[in-house]
Amino acid sequence: MTRSGSWAQATGALVLACTLGCGAGDVPADGGTVDPDLVPVVCDGSEDLRLFITSVAPSDRVGPTQRLLYENGFYVQVDGRCRFWANNIDIDWAEVRTGTLDTEAAASLLTELRYSRWSHLEGVYPPAPGVFDVGTVAFMDAAVRVVCVGNCGADVVPDEVKAMRDAFGPWAQRLWQSGTAADGDIRMEVFQSGLFGEPYDLIQASAWPFASMDLHALAVPYEDAESVVYGDGIRLAGADADVMRRLRREYMAGEHGPWWYGFIPIRDEAGTLYEVYVRDSSPFENDRGLIDWLHSR
Repeated sequence: MTRSGSWAQATGALVLACTLGCGAGDVPADGGTVDPDLVPVVCDGSEDLRLFITSVAPSDRVGPTQRLLYENGFYVQVDGRCRFWANNIDIDWAEVRTGTLDTEAAASLLTELRYSRWSHLEGVYPPAPGVFDVGTVAFMDAAVRVVCVGNCGADVVPDEVKAMRDAFGPWAQRLWQSGTAADGDIRMEVFQSGLFGEPYDLIQASAWPFASMDLHALAVPYEDAESVVYGDGIRLAGADADVMRRLRREYMAGEHGPWWYGFIPIRDEAGTLYEVYVRDSSPFENDRGLIDWLHSR
């Protein structure tokens, strides 16, 4: 178990699209032809992160208990072996899913994202005048980033970049639907809850499942919740990660009653309620649980 100790401001995010399984030679949305020659550029056989596409909200515009869930955004990540990791843009607590793109699907993805054009489109595009508190969309590889502050809504954003944005959502959803649940590390944040009385007294809370971890020492006091920033999560691995994955699954499935409150509830021996938030990690996160391409550039 490791607690991260520092923060980095999020600066990127994203959006994608096509139909998973489009074959080479199919016609993508831009009217061009799927280009299989793009595939070995990304899928080079390495285990490194090769493609990262994400849509991220500013950390100061996300509630403190939700920052863990949003810190790397809603994303698609692809490594050099054409393996992907995707989370669900519509379900905050959904598990990350992973799988492998075949050559045809990878070619379709890269063509829809205009990957061959990224170096020409590179830059950070500002939001439209008068637009504030809107998320950022980012397309990144090891060398290039195309970033839209304000979800690519400004007139100065090239039409190609807007098309890339429009392509992201459908692709992310289809990849997530086609993948299998990731079984790697979990990131967790624990808060002492400020909720009490009815109906919160009726919540079917679980006991703290970790004898080796001090709940009271880990929990962020209610009055300090606003101090939590991106990168403050606690890393769980192995059997500990499996425990929280199981609790997440049980509560999302309604096995402990209606899950209208949106966190994993824990009560200590004194009856104090704690709110636990968890998300799956990808293999490319740093010690703080963040993707460096997004938070360090």
